[in-house]
Amino acid sequence: MNRLILHGRMTADPKVRYGEDENHTCFARWTMAVEDRSWKVDDTYHVDFIPCKAIGNMAAVVANTCYKGKELVVSGKMQSGSYEKDNKKHYFMECFVESIDFCGKKETPPDSAEEGFMNIPEEMLAEMPFK
Repeated sequence: MNRLILHGRMTADPKVRYGEDENHTCFARWTMAVEDRSWKVDDTYHVDFIPCKAIGNMAAVVANTCYKGKELVVSGKMQSGSYEKDNKKHYFMECFVESIDFCGKKETPPDSAEEGFMNIPEEMLAEMPFK
């Protein structure tokens, strides 16, 4: 059985791209920082950085709701792969995400307008027929 559950935070905003197929399938990749509670040095837990990917609707959810620092619990499976670069074969492992649970307090992403409203400059407020 290949089952993986990770609890951690996103290290950066997800990298999102769309396929050139007729459905424009969404692809998302990101890295999660996950504390290893079994490995503690000088009162600090070791942190593993796990690459993750999602495809389709799950990737669209990540693209629209996740950002750097967001606390998540993801479940999926571990996948391995390889590629060739400079005539050398490189191997990698990543988490193929099948479900996401959001953790922590509800917060607005950075650089978003407060409560869904934009700030209106003072000179425009004077011209408005209502206040």
